[in-house]
Amino acid sequence: MANPTLNDVAAHAGVSLTTASMVLGGKSARFTPETQERVRAAAAALGYERNAAAAALRTGTGEHIAVLMPAQELADSPRNLLFDSPFFSDFFAGFEFAAASKGIAFSLNRISEPSKLGALTRIYRPRAALVLGSMPAAAMAVIGDWDIPTVVVDDSEACQPYRNNPALIDYSLDDAQMGFLGMSHLIERGHRKIALLFGRLASSSVHRKRHEGALSALRQAGLDQSSIELIESPDVSFGAVDAVSGQLVAAIAGGATAILCMADILALGCYAALVKNGLVVPKQVSLCSMDGLRLLSYLPYRLTTVDQRIVERGIAVAGLLLDGTTPLTLSPVVREGDTVATLAAEG
Repeated sequence: MANPTLNDVAAHAGVSLTTASMVLGGKSARFTPETQERVRAAAAALGYERNAAAAALRTGTGEHIAVLMPAQELADSPRNLLFDSPFFSDFFAGFEFAAASKGIAFSLNRISEPSKLGALTRIYRPRAALVLGSMPAAAMAVIGDWDIPTVVVDDSEACQPYRNNPALIDYSLDDAQMGFLGMSHLIERGHRKIALLFGRLASSSVHRKRHEGALSALRQAGLDQSSIELIESPDVSFGAVDAVSGQLVAAIAGGATAILCMADILALGCYAALVKNGLVVPKQVSLCSMDGLRLLSYLPYRLTTVDQRIVERGIAVAGLLLDGTTPLTLSPVVREGDTVATLAAEG
């Protein structure tokens, strides 16, 4: 039958329209197993597919997850998170895979002010919400007080005032551990003079925590801060490294044998800048990074990075929102490539 309707399914199964709707809508507990099976068999035989959007308009709730992102980053440059940060495409890959496997769709919503959130829920209420990126404080206040199950990714500071709301879940990476592992790896490979290429520390708690983790590894190894030089990029993007390439070259000329980048996207820009200045990685300077982006597999070299397992994190968040599954502890791990040289021990 071409384009079968719910009425067709109900007639085929010999049940009422309401019964067919409730069984196929997942509200079948009140019906006998035989009735449930008859309705599902009728739907399968007719090739009927439930229209979740239409059902949502009828009931005022949606079988979808609202993904919320800021209209632009709360930084000096109005960068588009999806365009400039491969992290989000990797995270979405895992999230979409897990959501689609359960027949759940998601909508992407740019939020610039609290009124946008009201408009989002006015037509039909999402099953759950996912917050990516730093929300404007006024918008976060609305999210922090509503009762829609919501996961906020990697923004513990924004969640702090709303920790008493059981619907709000802080799903944050241990960024201090990321910095610790990256710095420890370089120290283990014999590097004692290291340049740190980070985004501005004042602009993000992620930047600060990764920096703190790197300093902790330094202290644990019995080294002091004179061993490092912090270089702050204008933002965390490939092209931003051009603005600090002179500082990088000067640090290497001053004795730095390695560069620790706080993000893979910065490391890619750093590698390009080093090549442009005639420097060879890792022969003249080693390069270690953090994140573990999928695009690294397409490079002609293998970047050493601390892998936060982004795709797996996306899958874990979907399970948390859809099933209430407690996410597995996904500890970051160093993925060794060919961009870090091992130096001979001094003395």
